[in-house]
Amino acid sequence: MSLTSRISTVLVAGLSLFLTSGCPSKGGGTSPPARPATATANLRFADVAASAGVRFRHYIGADGRFFAPESVGPGGAFIDYDGDGWLDLYLVNGSNWPDRPEAHKSGALYRNQQDGTFRDVTREAGLVTSFYGMGCAVGDYDNDGHDDLLLTGMGKTKLFHNTGKGRFTDVTPGSGLDRAAAWEYYTSAAWFDYDRDGKLDLFVCRYIDWSPQKDVPCRSGLGKRIHCGPNQYGTVPSQLFRNLGQGRFQDVTGPTGIAKAAGKALGVLPIDEDGDGWLDLFVSNDTTPNHLFRNEGGKRFREVAQELGVAVDENGRWRSGMGIDVADVHNNEGLAFTIGNFVKEGISLYDRAGNLYSDTAIRNGLIPASLPCVTFGLTYLDADRDGWQDLFTYNGHVDQHAEEAGGDNTYRQLPQLFQNHAGTFTEVGKQAGPAFLTPQVGRGCAWGDFDNDGKPDLLLFENAGPTRLLKNETADQNHWLGIRLEGTRGNRNGYGAEVRATIGGVTQRRWVRSGGSYLSHSDTRALFGLGSATVVDRLEVRWPSGATSVEERLTPDRYLTLKEPPGA
Repeated sequence: MSLTSRISTVLVAGLSLFLTSGCPSKGGGTSPPARPATATANLRFADVAASAGVRFRHYIGADGRFFAPESVGPGGAFIDYDGDGWLDLYLVNGSNWPDRPEAHKSGALYRNQQDGTFRDVTREAGLVTSFYGMGCAVGDYDNDGHDDLLLTGMGKTKLFHNTGKGRFTDVTPGSGLDRAAAWEYYTSAAWFDYDRDGKLDLFVCRYIDWSPQKDVPCRSGLGKRIHCGPNQYGTVPSQLFRNLGQGRFQDVTGPTGIAKAAGKALGVLPIDEDGDGWLDLFVSNDTTPNHLFRNEGGKRFREVAQELGVAVDENGRWRSGMGIDVADVHNNEGLAFTIGNFVKEGISLYDRAGNLYSDTAIRNGLIPASLPCVTFGLTYLDADRDGWQDLFTYNGHVDQHAEEAGGDNTYRQLPQLFQNHAGTFTEVGKQAGPAFLTPQVGRGCAWGDFDNDGKPDLLLFENAGPTRLLKNETADQNHWLGIRLEGTRGNRNGYGAEVRATIGGVTQRRWVRSGGSYLSHSDTRALFGLGSATVVDRLEVRWPSGATSVEERLTPDRYLTLKEPPGA
């Protein structure tokens, strides 16, 4: 079947199922309730970046040569760098290319003033940088109680240690992370403890085999210069670094088996996929099959994406995997891995059924609206706090002349918001406020509750455009509970923990982790929407060390810090 015929078949089938299907697919657990726990609110977000004092514009260093990396970034992070309980913002920036004499650009750190505004503290925090950044990851790698910051980009990663006194120190030299070749192409990254020794290890995605010398001049159908896609360049293996302590890391890409699977990695998600207590890695690849690295006892990883059904589409073809996230979208103890793809490919929703996965995006209502989009960033969040995880996607083409191809092709595209109705999604972005009516060149995105009101907000990173901060102004009366974890036996962040909240007989799940989405870092507090319920019957934390803690009859509408229990 030709690509055009296959797309038409998918679209027709998707529309038919979207209109007629009354029963969402189910994962490995019990059947979900037939309807949400409370009436659905009208979702609404407002861009408050300007009024909040966030005035930042991404820079790609374009000088007419159309180097491939210019079209891919950026990302950023919600990070509570000063430990005051209020989320601050870090925004990654590009720069000029090394052979240009102009001054370089820097990323930016904005401190939350706790009154709805932010202040630029980049210089005083010691975070003025001078390299071509792509993404970032946040994690307390030395377990001192202060979140550190890793930046990824062209030719290097940079590790900044948080001193706990409002400043960061560049500790990259001598850390073992400073051995990259001149043109390594790093994208997303994630902190996770793969060997369960209590110290955060680091996985860094590598995209393509590119350098200015290898750059291929590409042109549109009308002969105009454009940025080349990944098909013009070779694959490379991503990298895994083991935390040795004392600020040192060892490259274990080869010994752990990661090096055996080369790809074009853009997104990474640490998750205990098989429930054996060891964190696995799901990596989304662009125009090559996805990778699912199964952790074998903290010693090695085995790549199992093909045998589990998450490597390619239903016809055995790769897609353009970019952003990635996971949720229990049916509240039935099943996993649903979600990946953003290229125009006419649609979003992937790999739903677990027993030990295997199948792509249920058509059945669950995601395909018709996502087919015209190039989806980079995506993240799950319970926007209306009804107990069901909604999906936000951030879209934008890589070809400035996309309109020349006709049809639905556009360079700037609208963000999308898919509301979850007990496991079936409806795209409601156009009703969610003016912030969703402005076409953008979307790349990374993250969710975080920056004003601590229990409503998840959004941070958006546009390629060569302004950063947007979308405040959740949904008018609902629903209750909520937020959980912050503090590890004592395992890593201080509690990364790798699974948090379960049971409300009225329905159990919701959240995972505390680094990674996910695209080039970005989200709020690591577990935020649960309770609907009209006024109590959480049971809250269970399954810590990465193997410990379990349980709280019962918790009152809502607050953030609660839970410490890992002591013991063997």
